This record gives sequence, structure tokens and C-alpha cells, in this order.
Amino acid sequence: TIEFELQTDAGLHMGGWNIDDLEVMVLGPSSGSCPTPVNYGTAKTTSMGWTPNIFSIGSPRVATGDFSVGLMFGQPNQASILASSTGQANLPFYGGTLYLAGPITRGQVVYLSTFGDVEVAVPVDASMVGTTLYYQYWFRDPADSFGVGLSEGLEVTFCD
Repeated sequence: TIEFELQTDAGLHMGGWNIDDLEVMVLGPSSGSCPTPVNYGTAKTTSMGWTPNIFSIGSPRVATGDFSVGLMFGQPNQASILASSTGQANLPFYGGTLYLAGPITRGQVVYLSTFGDVEVAVPVDASMVGTTLYYQYWFRDPADSFGVGLSEGLEVTFCD
């Protein structure tokens, strides 16, 4: 909000002032819409023949505070980790593909439900505005020859 106001006393009627060529600029991140998170790559098929799917819920904005990253069709009742990185990769990894470049940040161990799904809340703070992170779920798949299941990647750009 921009407001201009001129106050004078009751006894003087002096000329006011004029505003010409007003320009408003935003210094820093805009409050426009965030780009929609984008999946990339191909998940590793589980020993049950399922194709895991990584997805996001909410908005990756500081203002909303409701962002989470979920997984569907993982191996039911198994330990899982949501890993993240500031870079994207495409490397062979335990019979699938690693979609995160080093260094990789591993999240806490969470357990997939009896349906093979889970959601992990991702706190978004002001230091993340304008940055992009890449996510991938890793989970145990005991019947797999490598014992590991992998989702595809998820690219997320954060905003205010």
C-alpha cells in the first residue's frame, strides 16, 4: 500500500505538491505463484511389481507452512528415508537410478504404511526462498536383489 498525504493548517492555503513518474520496484523475491514441483526420472519397480511415485502436498511457500513430500506404492511396512540435494543427478544406484547429486542430505527414518505410502513435512523458511531442492525416497525392499527401492526425483523451487 502506498499513500500520499499533505497536511496544512487552516490559515494557510499554499500549493501542494505533484507526483510524476512514480515507479514501484520489488527488491527481493516476488510474492507471485511458486512453480509447481516437477517429477523427473523413472522409479525403480518394487519386488511386488509396483512403481513408486513421489509427490508433493501443499505449497513450497514460506507463507503457507503446509508443504510435504509423499510417496505412494513403496514397499509396505518398510523403513524409508526422504533424501534431498541441491543438485540433480542420473547415476546407477542399487539396481535403479540415483537422481540426487552430492552432497545428499538424508532425512529421518519413517515407515511406510500397509499400503506403501508416507508423507514427510518439509519446513520452509525464509532462507529457502529462491532455492531449488531435489528429493528422492529410498526404502527397504527385502525381496529385491539389492534390498532397496527408489522413487523417481522431485524438483521443488521455494518461494515467499
